[in-house]
Amino acid sequence: MSYFVKAGRLAAASALCVAGPAYAKDADTSLALGAIIVTARSSGMDAPPTTVDRMGGDIAQRAPVLYLWQLLGQMPGVLVTDFNQGTTSGKVSLRGFNGEGEVNATKLLIDGVPANSNDGNMPFLDAVFPLELSGVEVVRGTSDPRYGLHNIAGNVSLTTRSGGTYAEARLSAGSYGFRDGQAVLGHEAGRLSQNYAFGYQQADGYRAHSAVDK
Repeated sequence: MSYFVKAGRLAAASALCVAGPAYAKDADTSLALGAIIVTARSSGMDAPPTTVDRMGGDIAQRAPVLYLWQLLGQMPGVLVTDFNQGTTSGKVSLRGFNGEGEVNATKLLIDGVPANSNDGNMPFLDAVFPLELSGVEVVRGTSDPRYGLHNIAGNVSLTTRSGGTYAEARLSAGSYGFRDGQAVLGHEAGRLSQNYAFGYQQADGYRAHSAVDK
């Protein structure tokens, strides 16, 4: 049984329609609803709400950490995983995305440059020493449109020192043979600025195969 609308009445046709065009001659099956206009008042927000936390360079530079990902563990809502596997000693997790997986869910940026490896890990975190940081920013959630792909759980952005005139150094030692030396130098004159950073770190580790020499 098939139904069609004709002249405002509902009629039934028991015959089987084989040819579509022939059936269209007998009934007008089009239905016009007219224009639908949807309006809403603006909330005054340019982007969906999200959670952003920042750590200043004055705090990051004084942090006595063995790995930089340990510094990120001081940020709210950030889970750091310590597993010491090859070139990756730890990883950062956000918003329930497991840091030990192979999904590139948390994006790492160093001075705005994407720095994740192809499997989503963050081996280049160990290339930055705390004394050369000018700030750390953590954005949790998918509402940050600045960095495109692989920004599922959020992003971690490290900013190193740029510009200014300064000269600083730090020496530290601790348990398990931990020894750390860092030095930074900046010189700015007119339109020319130079920034240098040097760091060396060595530790025996608290268990076998966890030694550090970088």
